[in-house]
Formats: sequence, C-alpha cells, structure tokens
Amino acid sequence: MAQSSSTNFALSGLLVMSLLPLTSAVDKPLQHNIKQPTLYRMSHYQAPVPKTVTGAKVITNAQQLQQFLSDHPKTVLLDVYPAPRKPNSYASSDIWIEPKRTTITHAIWLANVGLGGLTHSLEHHFRQQLDQLSNHNKQQIFVIFCEPKCWHSWNAAKRAASYGFSNIYWYQQGVTGWRNAKYQLVITKPSRP
Repeated sequence: MAQSSSTNFALSGLLVMSLLPLTSAVDKPLQHNIKQPTLYRMSHYQAPVPKTVTGAKVITNAQQLQQFLSDHPKTVLLDVYPAPRKPNSYASSDIWIEPKRTTITHAIWLANVGLGGLTHSLEHHFRQQLDQLSNHNKQQIFVIFCEPKCWHSWNAAKRAASYGFSNIYWYQQGVTGWRNAKYQLVITKPSRP
C-alpha cells in the first residue's frame, strides 16, 4: 500500500526532530548521578553524562565559558560532534558534500574523536591536532564540547587528558547552550585524518 505525501512529510519531520538536540534543560548544569565508565563510553552517546570527567575541569554553562574565554584568550576550542564520512561504496568519481556544522566562533571541529573506540588513523589525527594546536605545550588550555548530554565530548576530554594535557576543560552544554545564550556562532567543516 502506497503512503500519501502527507504521511511521508510527517515521517520526515519525525526523523528530523529525532536528530535535533534536546534543549529544554540546557540552561541548567547537567546534574546526573551517572557513574563514569572505567575507560570510555562505547555506545548510546546521546544520554545523560556524569557531572565530572577524569583529568578535566568542568565548565557548566555558556556564561561561565564566555568569562573563561575572556580571561584566557589563547584557549583552543574543540568541537567533537560526530560527522558521517564518505561511504566506502562511493566511487571516487561520486560527489560527496562534506557536512557543515554551526559551532562556537573560533572552534575547530574534530569530528568523531569522541567515539569510545578510535581507529588508529583517527587517534593519530586527534593526537596530532592537539600537538599542533598546542605547539607541543602540554599546558595549553583546551575546551572540549559537543552538545548537552553527549558522551562524545566526555570521551574526548578524558582522552586528551590521558595524552598528558593538563588544562583540559569540558563544556557540558555545548553548541546548544551557547546558541541559547545568544552568543556568536559560525559554520564550519570537520577536520579529518
């Protein structure tokens, strides 16, 4: 039985809505009694997160981040929101349009480095980017973020700290919190290995 165009439109709307981040409680710090995993969160990345992350300090809201950036202007912002890659099934002649993301001004989008398990090339890319962006200074300040209730930023902050960087900050509210506070955003493309 064929579906009507209005049914297809409604289903498309549901799909789009399911992909949008939840914004209802973004203005409050994330207060969850979620236990930190021993290593990294390996699946179900869009879920409540712990209040803290091993090896990193926490910035809970956009106003705190704005003040922090004013006080520490050489801070490097890292957006670790995931992004799809060109499928292996695509021929080299097939057109692939790299995804874009609206993010915090001056942020570098290191897509997929917050996955629980990284491929060798993705881990190498993350380490290389941290080293280059810090000029090999392990005291460089990095603020790592994604979206509210997003384990990608939690994983990436913990991973960066495990590499020996001592000034890692995890901004819990991510882009949605920044947007809701009416701070400036830009459109960017992901950095890839």
